[in-house]
Amino acid sequence: QQMVKGLAKASAPCAALVVDNATGEVLAYVGSPSYFGASLGVTPLADRAGGNDGVQALRQPGSTLKPFLYQLALEQGIIQPNSILQDVPTHYAIPGAQLYSPIGFSETFQGPVRLRAALGNSLNIPAVRLLEKVRVEAFLDRLHWLGFEHLEQSAEHYGLGLALGSGEVNLWELTQAYLTLAHGGDRTIQLTATRQGRSLNQGSDAANSSGPLVQPELKPNTDVQATWSLITDMLSDPHARAAAFGVESVLNLPFPAAVKTGTSSDFRDTWTVGFTQDYTVATWVGNFDGSPMHHAQSLPEPFSCNSAGSQEQ
Repeated sequence: QQMVKGLAKASAPCAALVVDNATGEVLAYVGSPSYFGASLGVTPLADRAGGNDGVQALRQPGSTLKPFLYQLALEQGIIQPNSILQDVPTHYAIPGAQLYSPIGFSETFQGPVRLRAALGNSLNIPAVRLLEKVRVEAFLDRLHWLGFEHLEQSAEHYGLGLALGSGEVNLWELTQAYLTLAHGGDRTIQLTATRQGRSLNQGSDAANSSGPLVQPELKPNTDVQATWSLITDMLSDPHARAAAFGVESVLNLPFPAAVKTGTSSDFRDTWTVGFTQDYTVATWVGNFDGSPMHHAQSLPEPFSCNSAGSQEQ
């Protein structure tokens, strides 16, 4: 409740999940600011959102899918931990469409960057260039295996923009994927939630879905697990993200925690997902009608994870 209260006062529709990593049990499930009613002191705007469930709402995930792309590229041997990636002007000719020229949030180019810095600072161009090598089909298969069952379109439909979150997912799916990351690629731990004895678990078990390209075992071998652990280490490194988030970032917590943020186009959605050894915390902020948030840059969305983590992201 404390996580959502500050966002509700800012008239920011939002949702949050808190999960016990050991069991996958959902400890907190908040679908909207007025989920707990007037006790939060929500504004009329937020109160009208009470009938919506932001945990299940389908939204573009922004950069939150990048860790899984980098892990797959490491697993395939396309990159190594010490690889240098290129953040340079890049253009793709798309048949029947305009030239695709990805650009970063800062609209600047960093040139050659270390792998750790490229992920930590969530640079867009290195991610798109990496997806070109991994192949969209392989990445989409991996996302299906992770539990993103609402990515129902073809690889051709999503294209290279999938690296930047061109599809639609929900907070439940995203939390499940990060729970798998927290477990080093082990998919045997599933999110579980009940309300008055009724299961709230989502849809079918994506771990049983089939795919022709890159379906790993539910428990990875030691070599593959090392690539998952490396991604966790990168997301836990405050120095790796300092250029984009600052040295005194609110994402820097007084205990080890892996954190990733994401923002969809036109600031329609902002996300923060983080995990420690014990807990995974995920938040979404956005308008339920899908309209842009003009005040998105000032939203205290990363703080929501910070406040949750201080009690345990």
